[in-house]
Amino acid sequence: MIGAMGFTALSVADAAVFLGAVLFLSSDTALAAEKFLIDGAAPLGRLLRNFVWATYYAAQLVFTLAAAGLPSA
Repeated sequence: MIGAMGFTALSVADAAVFLGAVLFLSSDTALAAEKFLIDGAAPLGRLLRNFVWATYYAAQLVFTLAAAGLPSA
């Protein structure tokens, strides 16, 4: 499902939507790595957890601004 969203975002001409999708995909990729590949108690696990939340909230902000039409060119 996440791959389908990323593929669909490539076909959208709006740069803000594309940026939001890239941030969201980065967040989900880091989340998968943190959950399945890296020990959550390890320093890298804590770093990934912060990265996940930062990119997730940034993606939501970009999507919201794009939907509201605020970053208009």
